[in-house]
Amino acid sequence: MRVVKKALLWVVSTAIPVTIAACYGVAYRFSHSQSGRVLDAATSNGIAGIEVTCLVADGEQSTTYSREDGAFELPYEEPCDSVRAADVDGAENGGTYATETVPFDENADELVIELDAQP
Repeated sequence: MRVVKKALLWVVSTAIPVTIAACYGVAYRFSHSQSGRVLDAATSNGIAGIEVTCLVADGEQSTTYSREDGAFELPYEEPCDSVRAADVDGAENGGTYATETVPFDENADELVIELDAQP
């Protein structure tokens, strides 16, 4: 009886999850992320609420928003071709800023994007 219980426990805890993973793949969407900051080009202060988007050849891969200090964490599956920072909330974040697209470097410790204020 003890052997039957161990075999049943093994099937439930090991064989079934391995079979599901083999059939459907590992459950993850984004396996990498790049940290960075969005700064006001004139003052070097962080800008909150900026939309940061990972751009690849066939469009947009992922999007996130900068926090109060301008910091962001951008998830991605494959390395981005470039990263776009856009002021989508207008003057709510202390001003209106021009959209900026910068090259992506997955080896960089932090991606810094400086935005120019618009009048």
